[in-house]
Amino acid sequence: MAKRKRILYAEDNPSHQQIMTKWLSDYEVVVLDNPDDAYEFAAKAAHLGEPVDLFLLDITLYQKHDPASRREWVYHDMPIDQGIALAKLLRKIPDYEDTPIIFLSAKLKLEEHREKLANRVRAICLQKPVPYARLQELLTDLLGTPEKGTWQKLASWIGWE
Repeated sequence: MAKRKRILYAEDNPSHQQIMTKWLSDYEVVVLDNPDDAYEFAAKAAHLGEPVDLFLLDITLYQKHDPASRREWVYHDMPIDQGIALAKLLRKIPDYEDTPIIFLSAKLKLEEHREKLANRVRAICLQKPVPYARLQELLTDLLGTPEKGTWQKLASWIGWE
């Protein structure tokens, strides 16, 4: 049996986490709710030779309130954007130079930032709510066809086709 592709999903909204976890059931999904934990997981996975295959990041991911955090989650020209700062740090890890990154945002007007993000961190940007079929198509293009093939079943069950 082939190893399932690993997706790191960084999202701080529990209801979004729940929906996306169901949608991504054909993949090995690691859900983390802040940039510190997401970075630490990705770095350790790469170090252990088991890197993440795709990053799905909320642009407005909030930093956990940890005074011991070693990173400054600031991206100089865009507001509330720890997801973008996280992507820039991930790109510095050799295993993730070309790993697909998909940004999700409900708050930012992605049309205004899409080109900037594409050029600076080589990422795809999607506006929330993301149509289920669009996400399926994109993940299939980037990672190949999932083994279990439950995409359509889940889409109709949730009612987001």
